[in-house]
Amino acid sequence: MFGFGDQWPPDQAALAMVDRCVNGYISDLARRAEKIADEKGDLDKECYIYLVRTDERKFQRINKLMEASEVIRKARENRNAEIVKHEDLNPTVANTNTNTSTTGGVSSS
Repeated sequence: MFGFGDQWPPDQAALAMVDRCVNGYISDLARRAEKIADEKGDLDKECYIYLVRTDERKFQRINKLMEASEVIRKARENRNAEIVKHEDLNPTVANTNTNTSTTGGVSSS
């Protein structure tokens, strides 16, 4: 709120109003998504996408966030696969990584 001309610290009444608006919107969106899920069978991201499909900005934002989430998930999988592959190829590295002391990660041997 400070970026929109508010003073520091922000006005408590303004914070309370924004909090009510955001919580009301999220609660309403969740209730509507639950109604869709009751008809569909399960609550998932598609229920929320369906609700914001006519609001171009929200729809685009959801798509960007889902794409980013997928990129992060794939990067974690690749990193975990590389760690496992590296440990399989060099078992001594895996042993030194697990046998570290609390003094800065230096091996105790």
